[in-house]
Amino acid sequence: MGPGVFKKFAQKHDLVLELGVGDVLLNQGPTDKIEERIRYYISEAAEGGQFILYLASINADTPPDHIRTAVSAIKTYGQY
Repeated sequence: MGPGVFKKFAQKHDLVLELGVGDVLLNQGPTDKIEERIRYYISEAAEGGQFILYLASINADTPPDHIRTAVSAIKTYGQY
């Protein structure tokens, strides 16, 4: 199932949709996959608002570059 299924359910029931970028992806990367996931989630779920994107379980072992990549992607693709 992709985020579109959850977006339709949230819209049908007037709910806020929350999608998270998982800790395994954030920890292991690579950065291009992190950016790709964020772009995909935003493109599929952001239209119409009522959407929250979060970074799951950031821990001390998460490479700082992966966090910077995620934040940059959110700033780039999160303007709608």
